[in-house]
Amino acid sequence: MKKLLLVVVLVGLGLAGVAYYTQYRISHSTDDAYPTASLEFGEMRDVVSATAMLKPLEVRPIFSKISGQIVDLPVKAGDEVEEGQILLQLDQKDALIKRRQASAAVRAAEAGVAAAEAQLRRAQVGQEYAQKAIDAAKNIGLSQVGQLKTVELEGALELAKANVSAAEEGVAAAKAQAEMAKEKLAEAEEGLELTTISVPAKPNGQTKRKYVVLKREVENGQNVDAKQPLFVLAADLGELQAHALIPESQITRVEVGQNAEFWVDALGDDKKMPARVAEVRPAPTSQGMQGAVSFEVLLNVKNVKSEKTGAWQLKSGMTAQVEITDRVHRDVWKLPVNARSFTLEENHLTAEAKKAVAEAENRLDMNKWSKIWILRNGKPWPVFVRLSGVGAQGETGIKDAEFHEILEWDAQTKPAALNPKDPKTFPEIIIGLPPKKNGLFDFNTNIKL
Repeated sequence: MKKLLLVVVLVGLGLAGVAYYTQYRISHSTDDAYPTASLEFGEMRDVVSATAMLKPLEVRPIFSKISGQIVDLPVKAGDEVEEGQILLQLDQKDALIKRRQASAAVRAAEAGVAAAEAQLRRAQVGQEYAQKAIDAAKNIGLSQVGQLKTVELEGALELAKANVSAAEEGVAAAKAQAEMAKEKLAEAEEGLELTTISVPAKPNGQTKRKYVVLKREVENGQNVDAKQPLFVLAADLGELQAHALIPESQITRVEVGQNAEFWVDALGDDKKMPARVAEVRPAPTSQGMQGAVSFEVLLNVKNVKSEKTGAWQLKSGMTAQVEITDRVHRDVWKLPVNARSFTLEENHLTAEAKKAVAEAENRLDMNKWSKIWILRNGKPWPVFVRLSGVGAQGETGIKDAEFHEILEWDAQTKPAALNPKDPKTFPEIIIGLPPKKNGLFDFNTNIKL
């Protein structure tokens, strides 16, 4: 019995030793698979990111200039309309009555003018006869006609002249009345025209411009007034503008003419489209409770149509993510961001790697240089790169969400085979430790005999 117990104890101790040895070898192995990321060579963009709202280049709200009830509403939101096309019709009953009354007043006034002109002609004839009588008396001789008769003739002439003056004033008054009546008629006709609300047209326009009805704010049978918006029309939706708010800390990096990219959730962030800065508005805007100051930047964007329906895919009011390109560095080495933040412990290094690290750190200013790790013969190997300061062109490097721009390689640790034109020579950059493994037994597992 004692022998059997001894055998069991020895077997248990043996198994525990195997488990410990396996666990120890795994925790100190340098042959495990390290997670890596690819070094890349190409273009990097320094961007100003912002959220923007898409709006048409031109928006036209439509109002009624008079009050009335809608009796016909032939268009709806989303319809395409052109200049001169009827949008809605108001009840014309009152306007038609006013026009008939104004037309009758014009006819009456014109008749009054005709009567006054006839009266003037009669007065002018009377004046002519009175003047002829005076002239005849003068030819005969006033002594023969007599003084009394002469006085009568002169009085008749003065009376005739007075009648002409009065008739002329009557004509002027009648014409003024006629003009007022015509103005009233014009007002009545304009009021009748205002009951029909159409798409505004530019004068002398050769091509009828088209619009899209973004909003229709009214319904058929509704009473409207002059203060109420009826429609919102947008000019050609093939051209839109992204209205972006740029924080004051970054607005100096934005200029008219800069290229940009944008995308919307409806199409996915993998479908980025080009844009261009069209305007930087000088007046600041305050937002939020903290009063953060931003500046509005307008970018011109091109709309796209659905291949299935032919409808515009970018809609007014959509939220877009915008990246405005401040700088572009081409043909640069791009280091994955995870590689810089990764630290490798010494127990993963070979003696040769430790020696290379020590020599480089003594030789380089480590306030400027960064240590990264590559795989060489399956083992971690140190490489030193400079990411801070300025590059050959006198500019700081670019950093984005994925990469750091490598401004300079340490000549003594740079991979010898590195060739920008041959991706096969690009080393794999270590970005993490190998996954932990358990040995034959979990070291923390209790062994029961």
